Amino acid sequence: MIKKYLWMGLGFLSLGMAYIGVVVPGIPFSIFLVCAAYCFAKSSPRMHAWLYNHKHFGPFLTNWTQKSVFPTKGKYAMVLVMQIFEICVRLRIAAQCGCADASGCVWRARLRENNSTGTLRGGCSWVCTP
Repeated sequence: MIKKYLWMGLGFLSLGMAYIGVVVPGIPFSIFLVCAAYCFAKSSPRMHAWLYNHKHFGPFLTNWTQKSVFPTKGKYAMVLVMQIFEICVRLRIAAQCGCADASGCVWRARLRENNSTGTLRGGCSWVCTP
């Protein structure tokens, strides 16, 4: 009986993390959703059925269970969210750093430069200067 409640608690925790993972970039929803389905299969057939009949999570779980595939729309959404997150991070770094973006700063730091005597020397400092 205690095992059933532990599995159910872990299922609800995983389901909560899956909901958070849908909204927050960087936190995957899929692994938490599959974990929740597994936990509910061991503890609550009602919650397991609810999860498989869910409007958004149900088709993903069905595809995952039957074919072991990730939906195409999900892949595109994942790439879009990652790109938006990357743009936000680059804008944040640019605001703190004073340069166009972090990769540009690292790329510029690796370039050799010409000093006043006309001789080449190695890359400049790794610190972004405003």
